[in-house]
Amino acid sequence: MHSPKEVPLEDEATFNQAETFCALTLQADGPMAIEHMAKSEFHSHPAYDAFKLEAYIGIPLTVDGKRFGTLNFSSPYPHERKFSD
Repeated sequence: MHSPKEVPLEDEATFNQAETFCALTLQADGPMAIEHMAKSEFHSHPAYDAFKLEAYIGIPLTVDGKRFGTLNFSSPYPHERKFSD
């Protein structure tokens, strides 16, 4: 998987989890969707400053009753309308 040229991510890069949107998703009760990061409450999050991702949707994954990880998608461009179910 490769990131868009506009996003400064390198293949196989690792990050401090606390500085990612995945950390927010792991704390959420369900899916987390942000259509336009710059206009959201998360505009000051370290991940936004580092990667300039404008749209994000993440789902926490649970295995045997424990949070295991996330499945997420992001874009350097805002999503034009609200994400739907």
